[in-house]
Amino acid sequence: MTDKKARHPNLIAGLSGRDFGKAIVNLRFDTMADILGYLVDGLRRMAASDEEKGMSKLPFELRQAANHLKFAVDHIDNAWTISKSRTVTDEDIDMIEP
Repeated sequence: MTDKKARHPNLIAGLSGRDFGKAIVNLRFDTMADILGYLVDGLRRMAASDEEKGMSKLPFELRQAANHLKFAVDHIDNAWTISKSRTVTDEDIDMIEP
């Protein structure tokens, strides 16, 4: 059996991690929560896939990260509920450049 190394990019659409993070934090809270929710789902899928491959430590850590991130998503959703009446709507602006 040959171990294959996982290949994951370190840039998204040419943005560094720092720039990508800045772009996300400038989004509306509901959109930010959606994006982080997709990350939660992806981490859980990765954990399940790695577990099927017989790994134990990596799936555990990925699940823990997903669970903690989900906790953060819930709080960001709460922040959206609090702030949405004072937030610009989609009709006012569609996209902000990073």
